[in-house]
Amino acid sequence: MLDDYAQQRILAIAKIASNSKQALGYFRLAIGLFYLSQIMVDKEIDFDPLHRQYNQFINNSIGAGHSITSVLQFMSGERVMSVVHSERFMNAFMDNFGLPFHHIPLMLLVNLEVSKNISKISIEGPLHRWIADQQARITRMQSSIGKDVRSATHKG
Repeated sequence: MLDDYAQQRILAIAKIASNSKQALGYFRLAIGLFYLSQIMVDKEIDFDPLHRQYNQFINNSIGAGHSITSVLQFMSGERVMSVVHSERFMNAFMDNFGLPFHHIPLMLLVNLEVSKNISKISIEGPLHRWIADQQARITRMQSSIGKDVRSATHKG
């Protein structure tokens, strides 16, 4: 799942950051979103070797003490906000992985709900508000597109 090509794309996303702090955030969110996109499938997954592979890549890339678990925790906290607000990151991630934007808030919401369920902390906060705002925006856009399609088909 995390082949050399995917690793290079994740590193490329981190390299477009303006500074080392931002690069770390870009790396964490890119690998976390990629991980979630790979496990949200309808097939059985053996998580032990998968986590070993991710943890080795994470340790080799950003240093010891980091893991897929710490990445997912980062993705459920306030520190991820500067990255989710980054148009540069979002465009790079979507371009590198071909993932439509509407999948990103959904994956972040699933991660947030799982994380907060484990910690027994409310999911309310800046990330949850951002996700809700994005989902509302996506719904409005889809509704508008649907109206345009319906009106175009009734004109003919």
